[in-house]
Amino acid sequence: MKKFWSIFRLLLAFPLLVLPAVFINVPNVLAAQNLAVTPPDWDDMGAILKKQGLNFKEIDETDLKLGEKLTGYDAIFINCSRTIYKEVVTPEDAQAIRDFVRGGGVVYASDYAGFVIEAAFPDKIDFYDFGGGSQTDADSYNEVLWAGIGNAGGYDATVTDSGLASVLGKKTIQINFDKSGWELVKDVGAGTQVYIRGPASYYDEDQGKDIRVSDIPYVVSFAEGDGEVLFTTFHNETQITQDVEKMLDWFATRTRSSKLARATREIARKDKDDKVLQEIVDTIGSDQEKTYEFKASGKDFGLIVNFEGGAELLVEVIAPDGSTVVSEKVTEPPYIKEKIDAKGGTYKFIVKGEKISENNMPIVLSVFGSEKAAVEPIFDEGQQEAQEDSASGGKKTAGIVVSLLIILAVAYYLRKFAKSKVSGKKTKK
Repeated sequence: MKKFWSIFRLLLAFPLLVLPAVFINVPNVLAAQNLAVTPPDWDDMGAILKKQGLNFKEIDETDLKLGEKLTGYDAIFINCSRTIYKEVVTPEDAQAIRDFVRGGGVVYASDYAGFVIEAAFPDKIDFYDFGGGSQTDADSYNEVLWAGIGNAGGYDATVTDSGLASVLGKKTIQINFDKSGWELVKDVGAGTQVYIRGPASYYDEDQGKDIRVSDIPYVVSFAEGDGEVLFTTFHNETQITQDVEKMLDWFATRTRSSKLARATREIARKDKDDKVLQEIVDTIGSDQEKTYEFKASGKDFGLIVNFEGGAELLVEVIAPDGSTVVSEKVTEPPYIKEKIDAKGGTYKFIVKGEKISENNMPIVLSVFGSEKAAVEPIFDEGQQEAQEDSASGGKKTAGIVVSLLIILAVAYYLRKFAKSKVSGKKTKK
């Protein structure tokens, strides 16, 4: 029996040693490599990708309806065009895109490409719907058809996401819509993150005058299955402002870095009490230095810096009083600083590219901890990803339960075997 209990203890120790490696692993996640872009028209994301030195393949808008045409791509950029509304209108048309995203793909869509997003994920973005009320039961109904009513003009928009504001270096940006008829977003559904909000105006035929609204979403994203969608009402067009030019670069980077960002969030949330307070997605090159800011309340927080392997970064954290609290060379991702003894005020995160294989290597910084550690509104992905995390947590729990059941079953048979050996021995006279 002593031998039996020794074996049992070893079996019991096995999951404690192995399960963390199985279920709490930190894989090296790469940015999207295989990119597809629809033909340029009113938007031209292909030009932005070329400027960043990235390769892509141009696909037809009709390919968006064919799953086999989308296989092999990590991310698809769907340009705003004057023909997209003819190609993907109904849920049936959007089945391939829906499957692509749920299977782990990432989609960027701008303005009129909202037709595709509305057809595939109708509950995620609520577009203005003027004139379409009587057609809601039609098979081809798509509310984006009636949402293209925005007036041309320049608008001062508010960057509501603190991570994006840190990348741009400002909280207010100027956006110029050079053409009327851009798609107005009224609100967003559960699980949809808003990055930028701003005013808009449109002509109301019933009232015979322009109506101004003060605060509508301009840029949003949401997770679906293992993938993600990024939608913007403005895009690469004539007379873009410097702010929009920076945003276009961010659109390309954010789309490519979707999986890296999601993997970083999972690490940040390994403790159920921790939340992602701020998420910064950017690129860095060799000998380049980037500085970001986080407004701390004085409660402790943690920091993760994630990137592709094969690079060398110098990570520094500067406290509000100017003292350096972290200065480390990082060669293996992710870099995790579990606890920074915080003081109230603005912290600076400085990332220097010491050795980098590409000029625009994506990096993700995630500030995590108690919600009370942040002064500004925290990064919040809504219920969608929280449910997915719960589901993945359920899978992990199920895996642990199954492993323990196997161990108990093995222990039972070992004990039974030991008893049979004992009972099978002849009693000494």
